[in-house]
Amino acid sequence: MLIDSVRARLWLCLVLVVAPLVAALVHGTLERRQAALAEVERRALIQAEVAAGGYRAMIDQARSLLTGLAAYDRDNRGLEADCQPLFGALSATHANLGGLWATGPEGVVGPCRPVADTAAIDISDRLYFQQLRDGASFAVSRVVVGRRYREPTQVLAVARRDVSGAFKGIIAVALQLNQLDQRFNRFLGGPGASLVILDQDLHGLVHHPGIAGFIGQDLSTTPLGRAFIEGRQANLTTIGPDGVKRIFGLVEPGGLPVHVAVGLPVHHVQAGIEQALLAQWVALAASLLLAIGIAWLAARQLILKWIGRANQAIAAVADRRDGDALARLTGSLTGAPGEWREVGRAVAALAQRLDEREREVAEVSANAARHEEQTHVVDHLLEATSDLVFLFDERGHFVYLNPQARRVLGLSEAEVLGRHWRELDLDSLAMESFDLARGQALATGQPLSARVRMAGADGEIHHYDYVVSPIEALAGNRARAMCHARDVTEAQRQADQLAEMTERLQRSNADLEQFAYVASHDLQEPLRKVSGFGSLLKRELGGTMTPEIGEYLDYMIDGAHRMQALIDDLLGYSRIATRAQPFEPVDLNGVIEDCRALLGQSLDEAKARLTVPDLPTLDAEPTQMRQLFRNLLGNALKYRHPERPLEIILSRQKAPRDRLVLRLADNGIGFPQERAEDLFLPFRRLHGRSGIPGNGMGLAICKRIVEHHGGTIRAEGRIDAGASFIIDLPLRHQDLPDRSDAETPASPPAEHQPAVPGLTDG
Repeated sequence: MLIDSVRARLWLCLVLVVAPLVAALVHGTLERRQAALAEVERRALIQAEVAAGGYRAMIDQARSLLTGLAAYDRDNRGLEADCQPLFGALSATHANLGGLWATGPEGVVGPCRPVADTAAIDISDRLYFQQLRDGASFAVSRVVVGRRYREPTQVLAVARRDVSGAFKGIIAVALQLNQLDQRFNRFLGGPGASLVILDQDLHGLVHHPGIAGFIGQDLSTTPLGRAFIEGRQANLTTIGPDGVKRIFGLVEPGGLPVHVAVGLPVHHVQAGIEQALLAQWVALAASLLLAIGIAWLAARQLILKWIGRANQAIAAVADRRDGDALARLTGSLTGAPGEWREVGRAVAALAQRLDEREREVAEVSANAARHEEQTHVVDHLLEATSDLVFLFDERGHFVYLNPQARRVLGLSEAEVLGRHWRELDLDSLAMESFDLARGQALATGQPLSARVRMAGADGEIHHYDYVVSPIEALAGNRARAMCHARDVTEAQRQADQLAEMTERLQRSNADLEQFAYVASHDLQEPLRKVSGFGSLLKRELGGTMTPEIGEYLDYMIDGAHRMQALIDDLLGYSRIATRAQPFEPVDLNGVIEDCRALLGQSLDEAKARLTVPDLPTLDAEPTQMRQLFRNLLGNALKYRHPERPLEIILSRQKAPRDRLVLRLADNGIGFPQERAEDLFLPFRRLHGRSGIPGNGMGLAICKRIVEHHGGTIRAEGRIDAGASFIIDLPLRHQDLPDRSDAETPASPPAEHQPAVPGLTDG
């Protein structure tokens, strides 16, 4: 039969290969044509949307111009006097403006227009004028074609209103739409591209490139006009007003009385596709002719010759010929092309099978030796480690325990292997924890870790951190999970000691706070008596006492008052952290305003100027933030320079995104920089008393407030050159502990509550 011929089969294969190629070529050509047309449709629609956006941009630009003129008219009240030079300048910079004018409330165009004209123009019947008079702020007229120049024009207007909002006329501008032709010329792509703009009644306004008689032409009966009547917002393939077939993208700008279409010519697309199709058919025909010639020669040179050699080689193997003859035959095949080379290799493999088997046996032996060596290393590591290592099967039976684990459990390997922990006398709590972790690790495929207490064979309690990991079963090994436990008894003991010390410290802080309450009450009571009775004694003695006695009584009363202030400030200093409230978002602008109001009289008396930037919101305690800035501002007031007005500048410094750095600088008497750290020590005053009130606790309280909020404060200064305080605070406090539930002692009765520390010095 013809099909039994090798050459016939080659021809059949060739036909089966070529036929799908031809079909794919035809199908691909059609698809490329459709894709090209779709791309042209997409580009036409995009360019139409861009043209509509450009038209809308002209409207928006004119609206912005009119809004500015209306604002100018309302503010200066001189539009009639300045309008002609103003409109002339605007017309020179806006080429698309065909006219600018203004009217009074009756709708009569007055002298405020670009060209002087004695004849008054009444536009009160125009729809856009009536809309603005009835309350609209902006109006757009229909597009009309001018009688004199036959140019499409559209009027945009805004209302003129006085400061009270009363209507006093309009300001209007005429847009020349023929300028769109020049504006859109630079983005219309490719030769033959066309831009068409129709008015609301489908009359021609703009056509690019220009054609005679288009402006004002009724296009409602054309395919383009009917498409707009039907409300199509996509593509249309039709003959345009200039007689050229194009693919048009149709767009109707929302709220504007125009229709926009951009057309791209179809013949350019079809010509390109036909040229590509012709080139592909020529290439396919040449390839077919070349393939037929090669197949004709290959049937003889590349198939039949090698079939004969393959038959000879197979016969040689079957006849068990000597190795030299077999090598020559297989060697001739291994140099053959294509599948015949594979046939030669297969025949050669028959002769080499015994050698390969010997090499495989040798390799298996070497692998076994390496595996044994690796197993020995792993066993050595497990034997030498001080940690506990258990291997379990899937049912929880022990498969392996290293020596350290056997020593801690007090069992031999023979007593443990193959048995479940419940069968042995072991710490049930610890082993049950291991077993539960083993089950979860096998179920999830993920390692699990925990800490457990376990009693060893010696009765001692130890703490272990353990990890249970699933392992894959190996040949001859039933292990499915490994437990690795490390003794952390010492670390647990240190942690327990730290927790105990922390608890004692908390109790001590509570005791100290209670002591502060009691001490403040017990100390304040005799001070009040000393002050009160000293004042009574001074009043009773009156004019009978000598000047020395009066001076002594004044010293006594003043000392009692200063002692009272010291006790109050010391109590406030101790309460900053122990009596803290939960943090909440605090607007620092409000904090500064509160401080400005509180210190208003002092700031006025010092003729001080306070400069404050816009400040952010941060997480803090509001009361303490107010006390912080009140103390800093009060410090600047008290240490101001006597010969110059006080100037206080609060500025925000460059800092990471999660932090706030502020600098509060003044031009006061300053201080030596080497004494900067002493400013924040309690009861430390660098300038002595020297007639300046305070007891040296103000800046110490500031530092304690800033540190309580997780920040830092430092001071910079020079003598007679002012002082600066730099505050670094975190903006957020999600990670700080909530102190709202901190244990605090009961407050003393209200009548014995110490006063809140006032404005104190540094």
